[in-house]
Amino acid sequence: LQTKTRQLDIAVEKLAQIDVMPQTGTQVDELTKPGPGLQVAPSLPLNLILGGLVGTLLGFGIGYLIDRGDRSFRSSDEIRKSLGLPVVGHIPVFFPRTEEELDVEQPAEAVSIDKMICSYADPDSLAAEAYRAVRTNLFFSTHGESHKVIQVTSPSSSDGKSTLASNLAVSLAQSGVKVLLVDADLRRPKVHLNFGIEKGPGLSNLIRGSIELPEAIHRSAIENLDLMPAGPRPRNPSELLALPRFRELLATLRDRYDFVIIDSPPVLAVTDPGAIAVRADGVLLALQIRRKVRPSAQRAVEILTQLGANVLGV
Repeated sequence: LQTKTRQLDIAVEKLAQIDVMPQTGTQVDELTKPGPGLQVAPSLPLNLILGGLVGTLLGFGIGYLIDRGDRSFRSSDEIRKSLGLPVVGHIPVFFPRTEEELDVEQPAEAVSIDKMICSYADPDSLAAEAYRAVRTNLFFSTHGESHKVIQVTSPSSSDGKSTLASNLAVSLAQSGVKVLLVDADLRRPKVHLNFGIEKGPGLSNLIRGSIELPEAIHRSAIENLDLMPAGPRPRNPSELLALPRFRELLATLRDRYDFVIIDSPPVLAVTDPGAIAVRADGVLLALQIRRKVRPSAQRAVEILTQLGANVLGV
C-alpha cells in the first residue's frame, strides 16, 4: 500500500509540472492548411435514388394489396378469364325517358308497359341497341333452332335479370319470331308489373293443374310476344318447379314458340333456379358491375356447372 501511495504521489507531481495552457495566452499551431468545405449530408442524388426506390416498392405493394382485395370486374376480359364464359352483351346504365322527352306519341295499348322496357318504349336509345346486340349474340350462340328455352338468372337480387329477360323477349319478338316470356320467379314476380297485366292466373296455377295452358297465356301489346305471369305465390316454389308437370309444360312450349324466355330467381338466393336450369336449353347470367360481385358470380357459375346447366354467357 505504501509503495502504491508513493507511485501515485510521483504521478500527481509530474502532472502538476505540465503546463497545458501557458499563462501568457493561447498558442496555435497550424497542422493542415485549410481548404474548401465539402457537404457530407444530406445528399440530394442519394436521397432521390433512395426515395424513388422506396416509393416504387411501396406503390407496387399497395397496388398488389388493392388488386388482391378487389372483388369486382373492371373489363369484359376479366369476366371471361374469371368465369370462363363469353360476354354476350353489355347494357349501359340508363334512365327511362318520359313521354315529353321522347317526343313520340305512344300507342294506347303501350301505356301500361314499364318505361324500363326500353326495347319498346325507347327503341332508339343506346340501351335498346345494347339489348338488340344481346339478341343477335344469342342467335349466334344458339344457332337458331338448337336452343329454344332460355333461362335468365343472376347471382344476387337487383342485378337486372327481369329487365334483361323482358327486353330480350321484346327484341326477339320484334325480329319476327314467336316468343313467350315466362315469369318463373314465384317469390318476387316482375313480368306482370313490367307489362301491366294481371298477376294471375299463371305458371303456378298451370303446374298445379287448376287451369289449362291457354288460360295462363296472356297476349301482350307487342306483336309476336305472349306472356305467362307467375300466378299466386305457392308455399313451396322449389318443389313446384321440380314437378314432372313443369318439364312437360316446357316440352309443350318448345313446340308452340320459337323462343321461351324464363325469368327465374337469383341463383344464390333460393334453389328455384336449379330446378329450371336442368330443364332449360341454355342459361344467361346477368351481372351488375359493382363491388364484391366476383365471388358471388364465381359461386353462381359453380352451382350452375354442378347442375349440368348450359350457361350461354354473361
